[in-house]
Amino acid sequence: MGDDAMTTLALSGADNTGKTKQLGILTRRIGPAAASSGPLDAHDVRWEAIKKNDMSRWWFETGPMQEVAEVLAASYLQRSHHSGARTAWVRLMDRGMPMLEASVAATAAVRENLTPEQAADKARDLLEPYARDMKAAEARERGIVLLHHEDPAIGTARALSHETSTTPTYADYQRHFQVGAENTLPAHHRARPEDQIARQCVPRRGQPDDVAAAIAFLAAPSASFITGQSLHIDGGWLLH
Repeated sequence: MGDDAMTTLALSGADNTGKTKQLGILTRRIGPAAASSGPLDAHDVRWEAIKKNDMSRWWFETGPMQEVAEVLAASYLQRSHHSGARTAWVRLMDRGMPMLEASVAATAAVRENLTPEQAADKARDLLEPYARDMKAAEARERGIVLLHHEDPAIGTARALSHETSTTPTYADYQRHFQVGAENTLPAHHRARPEDQIARQCVPRRGQPDDVAAAIAFLAAPSASFITGQSLHIDGGWLLH
C-alpha cells in the first residue's frame, strides 16, 4: 500500500516513557492492519559501522555535529516512507518527526554546552537542508507525545531511574531531550492532567484501547467509504 493511503501514528517522547509498550498494545489490538516502521538504525546503512565503533562516543564526541544530524535526518526521512506489509493500513512509529530536531538539539547542547534556546537554533541550522522534507513527513503523521512529567527535572529523574547504569553525558542529554520533547506539545496541551480531565465530558484519562479501537475500525475495509472526517477521541475535551 502506498504512503498516501496509510495512516501514520507516531508515539513521541523521551526515553523510558512506555512508547514501546503502547505500540505493542496498539499492534496487538489492530492486528494485520498495523505495520511497524522499525527502528531508526534499520533505515540507514551507516548505522552498522557506527555501532561497531562505539556509537555513544561517535554521538557525543568524535562524530562531527553535521554528520550526526545528517545520519539522523536520513534515517527519520527514510523511515517515514517505510510501508511494511501489503495488508497494513496503519504505520506505527516510535518517535515522530518532531523528535528529530529534539534529538539534534539535545546532542548539540551536551557537546557544545549550549542553552536550550541556543541548541534549538543550532539544530534548526543543521537540519535546514532537510526542512522541506521534514515538514512534509510530519504532515503525514498523527502524533502523540508521552512525558514522564511536565517538569524536565522530574522527567529526567524518572527516565534515568529505569536505566541500570548511566553516565553524566547521557544524563545531561536526557535533561535536554526532556525539554525538546515537551516543546513538541501544542501550548493548549500543556495543562496539568487533572485540569484537562476537569474540562472533559468523560472524567478520566484516555487509554491506548480508546485510540486503538478507532484506528482498527478506520483502517479496516469496512470504513473504506469514509472520507474527510475528523474523529476526536478526547473524552469531550474539545466540546469545552
